[in-house]
Amino acid sequence: MKRMSLFLVASLCTSMFFCKDVSANLVQSGNVNKLQYSYQVNKDSFPGYIEANEHEEIGPDAFFIAGNKVFIDDTVNNRVLVYSGEEYDKAISVPWYMDIKLMYYVEEDNSLKVVYEDLRDSYVRQLLAEVTIDTGEIVGKIIELSNQDKHLTEYWFDADGELVTQYYDGNDTADAAVKQDISDGLYSSELVLASAGKNSICFQSNYYHENNKMKIQERIVISEGKNVGYALPEKNEGEFNRGNFQFAENGEIYQMVVGEKGVNIYRLYRNMSGKAIGFAEREYEQIESDNAEIMARAATYKSMSTTNIGLRAMQYFGLYWTFNSSRNSNLSVTENASWVTQPTWLTALADGADHSVVGVPYCWGGWNAETFVSNINNGMFAGNVCCDYTQRQVGGTVGMDCSGYVSVAYDLPGKYGTYTLDEPFEEVINYDTVQSYDILNKPGHHVMIVIGTYVSNGVRYVNTLEETASAGKIVQTTNRNYASLLNSGYRPMRYRYLQ
Repeated sequence: MKRMSLFLVASLCTSMFFCKDVSANLVQSGNVNKLQYSYQVNKDSFPGYIEANEHEEIGPDAFFIAGNKVFIDDTVNNRVLVYSGEEYDKAISVPWYMDIKLMYYVEEDNSLKVVYEDLRDSYVRQLLAEVTIDTGEIVGKIIELSNQDKHLTEYWFDADGELVTQYYDGNDTADAAVKQDISDGLYSSELVLASAGKNSICFQSNYYHENNKMKIQERIVISEGKNVGYALPEKNEGEFNRGNFQFAENGEIYQMVVGEKGVNIYRLYRNMSGKAIGFAEREYEQIESDNAEIMARAATYKSMSTTNIGLRAMQYFGLYWTFNSSRNSNLSVTENASWVTQPTWLTALADGADHSVVGVPYCWGGWNAETFVSNINNGMFAGNVCCDYTQRQVGGTVGMDCSGYVSVAYDLPGKYGTYTLDEPFEEVINYDTVQSYDILNKPGHHVMIVIGTYVSNGVRYVNTLEETASAGKIVQTTNRNYASLLNSGYRPMRYRYLQ
């Protein structure tokens, strides 16, 4: 996990892994975020963390601070960890299928209200329950919040612990309300409603500065109709989840940042000047440089028909080639051989003989599929589903990852990632108008190509093509619940240069 200058505040802590500074009378010190708590991962009294493909992270989804108590959802180990002061208190075991997304501590009952997804269902179903701190038992009635017929888009606990919900109705009503409150001079290109407290809404905004049109990102809280900017705790490439924020009763805002080395909880610095902070200041020069590069690339985008896009996507889905475990072994890897893991569908053919196989294998960071066959014939390593050691393609490996597959299908001028696909693609304003050869993108996680869509009994479904590490190759999936994909963070985007 990257460390920025704000981590200097950690030196004020009395413990290497813990900062005891949570009270109702916090005083802001300096123009930085305050590191409240810092925990290791993957030890008995600390939360677990797993890094999967495409930056996908499996770790804590939610937390809650109440006085000197801290509650952290440990998704990996099916439990909620409780800390009191500087000490680990206990672990509350929860069923494996209870994937907690949001928490609220009820002091009177010494219990936690939790919103969770039930992993036993084939679709996204969210429920509300209350769990006792003493025994971990569920008390009262479990309330169903969403199912196949009703799609929950936003939810949060207000200052009194009451759950507020918003449901998808085919319109962008929530975003429209927020956009009306954006101050003059900011041209919003994307708003993501993430969390809310009483009389306030928190969201991430991507916008263009009025004077230089440079793309800037920050997080803003609209409180009682006024825009208030808050600093980002670091260059956080993870998800912007509602469970990662807490609007405390004392008016402070806390944010949890999860990474492979630990969990950090910050009290966010309020930008009293009203100017853009976070990315807008810290990376100004880099943005200016990137902007020139973006303009240069834009001149090379090709006008594409959906027919051509479909042909290119299917070409690599159905590509025949010859695999030989002796020839296409890790001996060709020009870097650390421990950085590569071959997809299991290829390791099953590890007998040194030639095998005719179909489909370009998953390869972390890979994209240049047009030279795939020649590289395979020259003895390069086929695929790599190991994503633990580097954020780029390992030398000597060939294949594609999910965004690499999109880059090839749309004949983009280079390898794009899920965070940079908003250059050649733009978000579909009305989600109901998603169509074939749009993409569904979840920045920092995964992207897939829509190849068909239909509505049955009032429910929209999509068929997709995607390169996945779990399958180790390109797969075609049919009858996917579209609302469930939206609810898990995917957004439809359309190629800007369609014929």
